[in-house]
Amino acid sequence: MKNVKNAFMAMTAILFIGLVFSACNKEEDPTPPVPGFDYSPTDVIQWDNVTFTNTTTGGESYSWDFGDGSAASTDENPEHQYLEAGTFTVSLTATNEDGDKTTTMDVVVAAPNNNYVIDGTEYAIDTAFTYSSMGMTYWRMYGEIFPGADPAVPNLLKFYPNIGTGTLEGSYTYDHDTKPVGTFYYGFTAGYAGMQMDSTAVDIGTSATLVITKFATDIYEFKLDAAVLQFGYYDWGAGGVFVPSGYEPTYSVLYRGPVTPIIK
Repeated sequence: MKNVKNAFMAMTAILFIGLVFSACNKEEDPTPPVPGFDYSPTDVIQWDNVTFTNTTTGGESYSWDFGDGSAASTDENPEHQYLEAGTFTVSLTATNEDGDKTTTMDVVVAAPNNNYVIDGTEYAIDTAFTYSSMGMTYWRMYGEIFPGADPAVPNLLKFYPNIGTGTLEGSYTYDHDTKPVGTFYYGFTAGYAGMQMDSTAVDIGTSATLVITKFATDIYEFKLDAAVLQFGYYDWGAGGVFVPSGYEPTYSVLYRGPVTPIIK
């Protein structure tokens, strides 16, 4: 009987030691991180600032490769600006004391859809440039041919935001007459060389606002929503009086790209 008792106690001790050893092994099992991330905006346009949100579990340090040849980041939730359009493979490497793991995701960066819209029809904007005349600086854009204009001549969009001695970026309200600092005046000429279809901006039931945003050095966005154009012609024999035709279409503009920020 004594031998049976001793054997039982020995088996119990062995079992206990085994359980302790097993528990220790479980505690010491390596647990490398599980990397993951999201980004916003999800529809990325060239020059957007993209925010990457780290969803890694078990990570202690991080390394980001944005896929465009730029410097890596060790921030947990970095921001990055893509200066070119294309598809870029972003990789996140998460590390802890038990090792590291990497995950990747493709980010598609679209080129800007530079356009103006008249009465619901979209027309492309090809280029933008500055122009100074009579002490005023205009930001001009060449656009796709407007129906009825000379097919060989591009349209011309003309913006005059009065920035005074400040910076170009900002929000401007429409003012045709006195044009004080902080307001803008704009026009539109279909078939610029012929001047056969001119227009000016009018504020009919809307509060037209031009928002100019800076994205990078000499990269700006011009955005005009819910405006109205008044087509007609200028009677230069009468001193440049604008004679409206009665055609007053809705008008919007979106351009993002190179712009020279001249201060007047």
